[in-house]
Amino acid sequence: MNATTPVSNTPSTTLSSEPSTPIASPSPACSPSPTTDISHAAALEESYREVIRQFCRYLVRLREFDLHRGYRPRVKGRAKAANTPEWLRLGCGAKTATTAEHLRVAYSLLSIPEIESAFGNGELSYVKVRALARVANASTESSMLDFARVMTDSQVEEYCRRMQRESCSKTHKTA
Repeated sequence: MNATTPVSNTPSTTLSSEPSTPIASPSPACSPSPTTDISHAAALEESYREVIRQFCRYLVRLREFDLHRGYRPRVKGRAKAANTPEWLRLGCGAKTATTAEHLRVAYSLLSIPEIESAFGNGELSYVKVRALARVANASTESSMLDFARVMTDSQVEEYCRRMQRESCSKTHKTA
C-alpha cells in the first residue's frame, strides 16, 4: 500500500492505487437460473447425484470395453495399447493406476449387483462404492449397503479398512 491510498473500513474505499480487476461471471451455460434457496439446494443435490450416476455408467462402459478388449483394434490416430489403462493413458491422458483402480471397482461390482444398482441410481458415492468393493460379497452385500446408505464416505472407508485388516490378520493366523 502506498502513502496516497486512503484507508477506511467502508467497502467502497480503494486499498491500492492499482485498478481493481472485476471478477469474471460464470458462462451462461454453467450458470444456474435464479432460484430460491430451497430449489437451488435441490438442484445442487440432483446435480451431485447425476455426476454419481454418470460415473457409474463410465465404470460399466470401462468394464465392457475391457471385457471386449476394445484397446486392441487400431483406433483412428491412436496406437495399439497393451491394456485398457494404457489405452486411456494414450488417448485421454488418464493415469494408468487410476484407471486400473476404476477397473478393479468395475469388475467387483459384478459380484455385488445391489451395490452397483444403488450406485447407478445415485444413492452411493464412488468413495463408498470403492471401499465396499474391497470387502463386500454376496453374503454381506445387503447389510453393507444398508450401512453405507446412512454413513458418511469417511465412516464407510474406515469401516471397510478395519474389515480388510481383520480379514488379513485372520488369514495370516491360519496360514
